[in-house]
Amino acid sequence: MKPLPKLALVGHTYAPKHNREKAAALSRYFEVCCFVPDCSDEVILGRSFAEFDDAEEPKGEHQVVTLQKAFRSNNRTQLLLKGFDQALSDWQPDFVLVEAEPWAFLRWQVWFWCRKNEGTQLFEFTWENLRRTGWKGLILDQVYRLAAKTNRGVVCGNEAAKALFIEAGQAKEDALVAAQLGIPDEGFPVVNEEERAAWRREHEISSEHLVLGFCGRFIRSKGLLLVVEAMQELKQKGCKIKLALLGHGELKEQIAQALGDDVLFFDSVGHREVPAVMKFWDLLVLPSQRLDEGGLVWEEQFGRVIIEAVACGVPAIGSRHGAIPEVLGVSEAVFEEGAVSSLAAKIEQFAFSTQARADLLAQERAHVFEQYTHTRLAARYAEFLAGTAVESDSSEG
Repeated sequence: MKPLPKLALVGHTYAPKHNREKAAALSRYFEVCCFVPDCSDEVILGRSFAEFDDAEEPKGEHQVVTLQKAFRSNNRTQLLLKGFDQALSDWQPDFVLVEAEPWAFLRWQVWFWCRKNEGTQLFEFTWENLRRTGWKGLILDQVYRLAAKTNRGVVCGNEAAKALFIEAGQAKEDALVAAQLGIPDEGFPVVNEEERAAWRREHEISSEHLVLGFCGRFIRSKGLLLVVEAMQELKQKGCKIKLALLGHGELKEQIAQALGDDVLFFDSVGHREVPAVMKFWDLLVLPSQRLDEGGLVWEEQFGRVIIEAVACGVPAIGSRHGAIPEVLGVSEAVFEEGAVSSLAAKIEQFAFSTQARADLLAQERAHVFEQYTHTRLAARYAEFLAGTAVESDSSEG
């Protein structure tokens, strides 16, 4: 049997063990090695890296090489790796996929190595979905053009990211839209009614209440204050709703004061533990809204919590913002960005009809399991990176 081509995955994202499922899935098509920074000095959602990343290594034939940072910084755009050139030279990959934005130091550290090793093809991954304005935008426009000229192809986390690269000169056929991370092929465990009832008793939630959940950072751009207003509006109409918040952030006290007994807080957990918390909820909401303050701009680039919720049996709704509608895949699940009335109406639409939630979940599960399982993503990556030769080889298994 023909030997598998060698793929180097380079980036901050592969440092946490929970993010290596893609590497494990890709090991069906490639001999895979992840080159990652030592992140033991970092804090994630208020917890140390060691606490946050306690997952077991996913099963697969991939290797992992951990390298020290060239200088101490948790700014991912400033990441450089010590000993990287030698480590990559020792392994001699056929393909390199670097997961870093075009202006990140690491992206150009990888390019510099590939430039000296012409037999290796350089691919990159990007989430960035907004064009900057002003002098920063002018500089980044040039960076994008240079990136488009120096890669073999780019994997984009959303359609807007693809549009930015195409505008910079990337050929359409050399730009793939695919998620960076996925879900297990079998999804996550789904609770039965007995388990759900026991969880409600434990948290003193009546059967009449809708459990509306959110997972992420408690910050304004995530739209949580909109949820507070929508709940207060619905409460006046007699709707009984409990808001379950999983995460960490500056708005915790403000939300607690506004909602009182109608909000439950769950401390941040490792990524592998998130579905075990969410699976008891009735409906997930992701109400993100555009951030544009003091030169800082942001839009939701994916919304991984959506596919995790759906994969553990919880339907999701989200704002018409960034990549959220793409990930939801069901137009009926979308409400208008920043509009309390639209959000309240969407919650009410699914709040007290188990059949409506079941129908929504069925549509979303079909979309999520078609697009976002590790196996589906790995096959799309393999075809894009190495073409039909890899696809043909893998079919023999």
